[in-house]
Amino acid sequence: MSRVAPRAALALWLRIGCTSFGGPVAQIDLMHREVVERRGWVDERSFLHALRLCNALPGPEAQQLACWLGWRVGGLRGGNPHIATCRTSVEWAPQSARQVGIWPPN
Repeated sequence: MSRVAPRAALALWLRIGCTSFGGPVAQIDLMHREVVERRGWVDERSFLHALRLCNALPGPEAQQLACWLGWRVGGLRGGNPHIATCRTSVEWAPQSARQVGIWPPN
């Protein structure tokens, strides 16, 4: 498997995060459709193994799966949870602004 361009992966994660409605189940289905069936970035067997592991771990499985997929297609940089998660801009923009200290305004 070859590396995927970071822009292509980031565009896909943002699209999934902004267009999926229905929670983690919908996001996992979209990730499978896009990453396995449509783009072929990951094979079916690897995806299902990762999904089983994410289901066994505590926490949000869609986010864990997105981090694993980011790592798998983009290496260590792609697996960064802040880059690879499927969060909508409404959720991550205020968090990012808060982290750099520009929000909330005084």
